[in-house]
Amino acid sequence: MSGVFDERAKALEDKFFADQDANLLQQMQSDFVSSDRKSGLAAASGIDDATTLAAIDALGVKPETLAALQLIPLVAVAWADGQMQSNERNAILAAAEDSGLGGSPAARKLLVSWLDQNPGSELVDAWKGYAAAMLADLSPEAAGVMRGKLLEGAREVATAAGGFLGIGSISDEERAVLVSLEQALQ
Repeated sequence: MSGVFDERAKALEDKFFADQDANLLQQMQSDFVSSDRKSGLAAASGIDDATTLAAIDALGVKPETLAALQLIPLVAVAWADGQMQSNERNAILAAAEDSGLGGSPAARKLLVSWLDQNPGSELVDAWKGYAAAMLADLSPEAAGVMRGKLLEGAREVATAAGGFLGIGSISDEERAVLVSLEQALQ
């Protein structure tokens, strides 16, 4: 009788450890994929700050969609008043084409999701960390060019909706977002 009992005990023990091994293997694979994604983001962006990379990764941004990150300031300005105007949307899509984003279907899909639904402050906060890390790694001249280009694009979106009789104006909400973006780029 003890032989049958021993066999069943051994089978139960094997099953327990097989389940444990499977769980550990799954966790290791998940850790590897996450680490691999973060490595890809680091390579694509030149950022090595783990907190910034984790924030970007947590938003579901993949290395191939990283190009869309440069458009976040434009998206933030467009959503400043709580709605996406068609002229703002068109200005952002034009900027996306100019940046080469059109060549990446995944990045374009991510951008369109941001245009369809306000992505919220978490996205802008992650972008601010991204921008700070990027600027820290650039020469002063390159950082100045980056600041200028990002703020110029954001201002274009702010004026795209037009004011009185289609003459561009910037709302108080858009102005506040522009100031916030400018401060993040200092």
